[in-house]
Amino acid sequence: MRGDSWYRVDLDLPGSGISELCDTIALPLFLGSNDNAPQLPIQADYRYNFLSMVAIRQLIDRVHDAVYREPNGEQEENFGLPSLLITRELGRQLETWRRCLPATLQWSDSARTLYNFYDANGKPHLREATFTESRSHETSIEPYNADIVIAQLRSRFYYCQLMLYRPFLYKALHFPEQLTDEDAKCVSLCIQACLQWPVCMSPVRSKKRLIPNIYVWSQSFLMILILIRCAVDDETVRVLCREEMESPVLKQSVQAMFRWMRDMGNVDGIAEWAYSILKPLYSEYPELRVAVA
Repeated sequence: MRGDSWYRVDLDLPGSGISELCDTIALPLFLGSNDNAPQLPIQADYRYNFLSMVAIRQLIDRVHDAVYREPNGEQEENFGLPSLLITRELGRQLETWRRCLPATLQWSDSARTLYNFYDANGKPHLREATFTESRSHETSIEPYNADIVIAQLRSRFYYCQLMLYRPFLYKALHFPEQLTDEDAKCVSLCIQACLQWPVCMSPVRSKKRLIPNIYVWSQSFLMILILIRCAVDDETVRVLCREEMESPVLKQSVQAMFRWMRDMGNVDGIAEWAYSILKPLYSEYPELRVAVA
């Protein structure tokens, strides 16, 4: 059901109808072999992660239906954008979802690459681990693949945020003279949502075969790389997002996504095709040429 929903949104395919059954299927009881036995923190956290993924899927569907359905009269008058009232409410729901996560799953935008490190006994370590571009982290082993679980959760959050604010980037690219101050803030949030997706960073990137719905990520990275390429070439967006454009995080994020495309090209025809299109597109732009070296 989760895969059907995300494939439909990411690839703009008609739904199978299975998502309509979600309200009739009860959530799992998570019964263990011995309910009275003490559990390690990480064993309890995976339940919260499962429920959090269900909730973020519903938010993604809600954003898709509200923003990308057939435009109504109000949207047509606003260059196809949803009303700011709807955008604010969906943004509030998204932040509420993150704020209500269990403490071990929470993170902030200022430290989006940090996560709780679990030791061999499955207990949270006092030291935090990091999603990074460094290859030295690729051999790290997390009990229960906690790094993959956390990376998926965070990347789906930023995917939802990107889909919510992407129409404002379109407005900035095509109708810059019509931008309001609140539109400009949404453009900045859109660019921020494109950066540092932990799914394509170490240590997760060396375990791609363990990532569910792996081919959907290639589609998402293709979209992001095209958006970033358009953004860095547009004077209006460069001014609005000066901090993001001048940050080394932008180049690091582009590099991580290119590496994903290159690696996945061996098993995914779409990733191979996307890499062949994107590489020359970025190579002819001097400021980002280092990202594809």
